[in-house]
Amino acid sequence: MYEELPWDDDIRSFRESRSRLFRLEFMRTEDGVPEGLRSYFLRLSREHMVSPRRLMKKVLADEVPELASILSNRFFVKDAGPIDGLGKYARIFSETINQLTSRDDLQDLTLLKWMPVLPKNGEGILARYPRWCPICYLEQRIKGVSTFAPLSWSLRLYQTCTKHFVQLLERCPGCSRHQPFISSFPNIGRCGYCGRSLSDVVCADTLPVNVDVELALESMARNSQSPAKVSLEYFCSNVRTAIAVHAQDNKALFCRQMGWDNWTANAWLSKGHKPSLPSLLALAIACGVDVFDLCSQNLDFFYRPATQCGARMRSRVCRAPRPFLRHTNWDEVFDLLTTELHHNSAKTVNELGRRVRLRRSALKYWFPEVCGQISERYRKQKKMTASIAIDYRRGVLESVLGSLAVHRVPPFRRVVDKFLKQHGLALARPELAKVYYQYLVVHGFVEPT
Repeated sequence: MYEELPWDDDIRSFRESRSRLFRLEFMRTEDGVPEGLRSYFLRLSREHMVSPRRLMKKVLADEVPELASILSNRFFVKDAGPIDGLGKYARIFSETINQLTSRDDLQDLTLLKWMPVLPKNGEGILARYPRWCPICYLEQRIKGVSTFAPLSWSLRLYQTCTKHFVQLLERCPGCSRHQPFISSFPNIGRCGYCGRSLSDVVCADTLPVNVDVELALESMARNSQSPAKVSLEYFCSNVRTAIAVHAQDNKALFCRQMGWDNWTANAWLSKGHKPSLPSLLALAIACGVDVFDLCSQNLDFFYRPATQCGARMRSRVCRAPRPFLRHTNWDEVFDLLTTELHHNSAKTVNELGRRVRLRRSALKYWFPEVCGQISERYRKQKKMTASIAIDYRRGVLESVLGSLAVHRVPPFRRVVDKFLKQHGLALARPELAKVYYQYLVVHGFVEPT
């Protein structure tokens, strides 16, 4: 019989506390800006010598089954950017990787700390494609450290490297293609398509440019690890103080000084709306305060000449000014939207906006309730249409299988696909594959799994 030894308890506790993945430390820049969660995951897969996509499918999806349905090629190439953001993906991936690595601080590599202040789908938050500074990558290679991307590079308004004063790149110098967010190769410093190093770029001599916005974004990323919390209450309190100092309590005047629409501040102070990231940065820069302090404590402002920071931010995100509706136009548009609710065929808000030469965002701003009803009605009709189409495709498959059974033809996949092709269908469709598998199980062609 095995005899318990004094150190057996220590070995057992060690095995129970052992993490499934390496407890890798995250990287920082010289200024203390941490890397993004996407960059951390790519380095983690490199340490395990496995493809990042395979690591997600085999390990992360095993830990959180709901991830299996979204880990498609489109997600890896285009839709994985929000991992560094402040929405659902950032929360799920940070919690999952925390659990797998026995860490508790990987949410600091995202913008989750800013959820109380920033809207999840606000303008100008995340870049559409991965971007990088080639000189920074080159310096990392020379120093022999793992290649990583700071969290600030993931932000759309961050356009110039504050250390080298060069524009961030978003296309490979070899094949000129945008990079996938999650590459199949575990090296963020190499192209995900041609494999060329992303630091192989000769940059011309540059002169220092205004990087106030980039420095403010670096402050946001750096303070994501601060124990102090940001809140909308602190932000609104400081906005009221700034309006009192700069515009004698005149909200419309203050907004015009900032280059905003007259009603911008009122939406924050009276309606509880969250500010967009460009507006938050513009206010901090114009008032000469740190963007983190603006949202984490009550500040005392001193008068400074007004600047058009809001207009500068608007040019960065390429957003057109919101149109102003007069009473006659307002009534005309409102009648159009309410009449649409009684039509047999449902249309999108975007289609209705083209009739009156307004964008969807403008209609949703001025008529939120009616637009919500129109969108919900359109979704229900599309869902009903999709359900009818699925029933039709299933009916076609069942008729094909029935015809094969009558003629005693084995329902091989190629044979079934050949007949489905005449109707523009294939067993590659998930709903048809499920019906086909159930048919094979019921008639004894395959064993149930």
